[in-house]
Amino acid sequence: MMQMPPVTFDETRMQYDDLRYQRVVAKGHFKGDRQFLLDNQIHQGRVGYHVLTPFVLEETGRLLLVDRGWISAGQDRRYLPDVSITGGRMEIMGTIYVPFGKPYLLGEVMNEHSTWPRLLQAVDWNAIDRSLDAKVAPVLLRMDQKWDDGLVHEWELIPFGPQKHMGYAFQWFAMALALLIMSIAVYFSRRRSQ
Repeated sequence: MMQMPPVTFDETRMQYDDLRYQRVVAKGHFKGDRQFLLDNQIHQGRVGYHVLTPFVLEETGRLLLVDRGWISAGQDRRYLPDVSITGGRMEIMGTIYVPFGKPYLLGEVMNEHSTWPRLLQAVDWNAIDRSLDAKVAPVLLRMDQKWDDGLVHEWELIPFGPQKHMGYAFQWFAMALALLIMSIAVYFSRRRSQ
């Protein structure tokens, strides 16, 4: 899908699973006063945040959450980085990312009474809708434009690489081999005892 030309983002859809990794174009403006920082994101061994900014779509006014990129957390995590952005009308381009399943959390997703930008532990659409007091399209648009905004725009498009598949294959073949050896051992021990 990455080689296909981008299509216009369909603001009216409710489900986007079939468009995972589709490149899209959207027109509207950023709502820079209501941003989220997705916590505990690693880039090249450094801890930081993904900057998630609501984008008001031009046609319907519906909100689309845009992942603008990664930024370092800094030395003192009590102080959040400056992620300000202007709110003028623009056209943005990126790739649709639909998160896989529900995240496992040890605490609350976010403090919905904190100041902006708000720290998120995971993308939880219900919590985001409540925070923004609006219904947000249930996808992230990962911007693929190179902006001079200090954010890192590098995305891992595949959730895990071939090494994980090879690891699973090795694990299953090892278990099958162990079961075969155990079956042969049981067969010969029964045969000897007869």
